[in-house]
Amino acid sequence: MVDWTFLYNPKLREIVKRALEYVKKLKAEGKSWEDFELADIGAQWWDVRKLVYDYGIFKITYKSSRHTFYAFAVPIEEVEKMLRKFEVSPDKWGEPKEGEIKVPDSPEELFGVIEGYDDYKWIIWKGLKKWAKGGKPPHFLLVGPPSTAKTLFLECIENKVGRTIYVAGESARRGGFVERILEGFNRWGKAWILEVDEIGRLDSDALKTLHNLMEYRLDIPVSGKQISVKNVRIMVIATSNTLYNVPETIRSRFGQPLVFSAYSEEQYIRAAVKALTELEGIPKELAQEIAVKTAKMGIRDVRVARQIALIVDSKDEIDKAIKILFKKKDVLV
Repeated sequence: MVDWTFLYNPKLREIVKRALEYVKKLKAEGKSWEDFELADIGAQWWDVRKLVYDYGIFKITYKSSRHTFYAFAVPIEEVEKMLRKFEVSPDKWGEPKEGEIKVPDSPEELFGVIEGYDDYKWIIWKGLKKWAKGGKPPHFLLVGPPSTAKTLFLECIENKVGRTIYVAGESARRGGFVERILEGFNRWGKAWILEVDEIGRLDSDALKTLHNLMEYRLDIPVSGKQISVKNVRIMVIATSNTLYNVPETIRSRFGQPLVFSAYSEEQYIRAAVKALTELEGIPKELAQEIAVKTAKMGIRDVRVARQIALIVDSKDEIDKAIKILFKKKDVLV
């Protein structure tokens, strides 16, 4: 099946146009074949590979050590029709078909590996369900100190719902953010989920693009041109350790943030055991021992428990691992 969202990529769209012209020329000359090589359409193999494997518009008809021939995987008349349709109204593309976005049937099914936060599980799940049925996306900002399951919420959505593009704030500088947005747009069109970890670290260009996305509009520069699409349904779910580094113009578009608090000792132990057993496959007895020992040290970071669990094989090794990892007392302050 062809994924027509490749049409949003100007470079790929131009390659398809050149291939179309070449095949029409063969037909006009009375040729009995409609195959072409890379040189015939002036394309690079990595671009054509996307059109074969990611989008299904081309297929490989012959391959040897020296030659690879391609052809259209659908009738060229259909390709021409879709190109014309896109050029007339590009902003109507990329809507998922009915039932294409799958959201689990309950908050617990979606976020079962997370300890606590039942109210936040419900409201995010409910927003996802309504969005999946064609509604405008609500945006969510998850705020709180490290190791309060904020990133785990993102991971659950990525694993159980899909259609996500993950962006780490620091790594999205210097144009990286726009590249990730284009990746999501080329892959899923107008409806998908953008996950931004540490949103306060985005640079000004990224924030400008994000501002437009949250107003249901996509404006990004590509190859010297500007892609502008209205009525996009890209849901933004972001995390931040604090509200202070999130600009007001962005913060206000999330509405009310979801505020996460540090775990109590009891909550931390339950969260650590659940994470180690369900996510890492650690035996429950060993997970419980790690959680209790680290909790008594004042640790409330599940990542620390995970680090130890991935090192030790038995209860006897837990104390040794802790002693090595925490030689300096000031580490615990």
